[in-house]
Amino acid sequence: MSVIKRSEVGSTMIEVLVSVVVVAIGLLGMASLQLNSVKTSFDSAGQSQASWLAQEMAERIRSNNSDAAAFYIDAAANNASCGSAPSVYCGLVNGVGSVDSCTSEQRAVFDVWDVFCNASDDDELYASAADMISLSSFSIGCDDSDVTDSNICSSGSLIDISIEVAGRSVVNEEKKNREVQIYMSL
Repeated sequence: MSVIKRSEVGSTMIEVLVSVVVVAIGLLGMASLQLNSVKTSFDSAGQSQASWLAQEMAERIRSNNSDAAAFYIDAAANNASCGSAPSVYCGLVNGVGSVDSCTSEQRAVFDVWDVFCNASDDDELYASAADMISLSSFSIGCDDSDVTDSNICSSGSLIDISIEVAGRSVVNEEKKNREVQIYMSL
């Protein structure tokens, strides 16, 4: 008969515990990487949505009267907190448009509210892309090309549409917001 030495019997309890700790540390590291990846993905999606909102706002400014840029700047400044809905609805209601009966100023107020603030109360549907992101702030500005006239945003001026989205990823122990900024000329 062969004699089995005690040192060849199997793993000791200490070896098993060490291997469990090593595996646990590895799994925790992978979970942390996955969490950071998801946060970064949300930030990227938010930035894409903000870019879409800025483009939408630029198109609405272009479609309104060329002298209406000042109304958009005022509407964005006055409704930056999305506090109130416009008094006049200048959009489609049951497929019928009321845009033709709105003044340029009313359209600007409605457009800013509709793009940036029109949130849905229904949990199932989104009223706008702004519902899907954590919109921190937005602004519309103008670099006037002709400061000698009375128009604060003359034809040929550069309009700046800025949107800040609340970030979810953490850099140096603080959340970083993302900003999307587009420029368009009148």
